[in-house]
Amino acid sequence: MKTTPGGRSSFANYLNEAVKINGKYTSNNDAIIAGTIEGDVHVKGVLTLDKKGFITGKVIATEIDVSGKIQGELSCDGKVTLRDSAIINGDMHVKSLQVEANAFIDGVIHMSKNGKK
Repeated sequence: MKTTPGGRSSFANYLNEAVKINGKYTSNNDAIIAGTIEGDVHVKGVLTLDKKGFITGKVIATEIDVSGKIQGELSCDGKVTLRDSAIINGDMHVKSLQVEANAFIDGVIHMSKNGKK
């Protein structure tokens, strides 16, 4: 298995737009989500939410790149990037935030050195 210098797998889990999960989703690798998850998401790595991706629940990841929609609290101890099509309905706890024009946030942004409450 190929690993990164930090010891994580360099493979990403991919959930295409036909996938719908009802319940908690956890990954020890990077994850790319184009489908729908109704439940909490915990990714030990980079979470990439595609334009068609939709998450309802609490989201925790090392890094987050959003083009889709998240309805729920978001917590990240690395960088969060909101692309122009991103929609966030919920509070965010972040260390670093990059927001493109036209991204939408309906919630409170809390910034701290580690992205935690």
